[in-house]
Amino acid sequence: MRNSKSRNITAIAIVGSLAIAAAVYALWPAHPEPAQIGLRSADSSAGTLPLSFPAPTFDFSDQDDNSVNTQSLHGKVTIVDFIFTHCGNTCPKMTTQRVELQKLIMDPRITFLSISVDPARDDKATRKSYASANHVDEARWRFVCPPDMETALRIAQQMKIAAAGSHSHGDSPILHSDRFVLIDSAARIRGAYPITDVGAMQRLQRDANALASQIASVKK
Repeated sequence: MRNSKSRNITAIAIVGSLAIAAAVYALWPAHPEPAQIGLRSADSSAGTLPLSFPAPTFDFSDQDDNSVNTQSLHGKVTIVDFIFTHCGNTCPKMTTQRVELQKLIMDPRITFLSISVDPARDDKATRKSYASANHVDEARWRFVCPPDMETALRIAQQMKIAAAGSHSHGDSPILHSDRFVLIDSAARIRGAYPITDVGAMQRLQRDANALASQIASVKK
């Protein structure tokens, strides 16, 4: 008798559970939309930087009349900018930031290269005095001068940063980029970093150091 009552109670419980489950199922959306998953962007680092494209071919003289060319970029990390010494707006800011970067980035495998976009006025003496006046560390910095403005701007455009120009007649400005370009030890463009973005400047330091750490040894 007791076994019969127990079986009845169990059956009632099962039926009740099934009824509750059926009610919940009826209220559940027939075709629920899948949850949208937001993937976190990878931090910029040597491992995640794109292998963009080779640096353009060039061969220019620096402030000491030494040849600086694409081949000489191999074996070290290079931070490039485009400036001209008579600039009164963006270039002084680029210079200030470059001097700061030289203090923050101490690895001798990381060098700096400035390319003049005003070759007519940026002769060797002018570029040399510019370094002294702005306290630029010449031990890891070269300031090269293309043969003409068109060549300078072509190199900038080949690096795929905003660069255009006009012959500086009258008040016509010379336009150029406010970005540093990062080149790895295989002379490949790895990224551009606007000087107006504090986060970008921090990433530039991190990315340059990470790329330098991949170089087997410092060239003597």
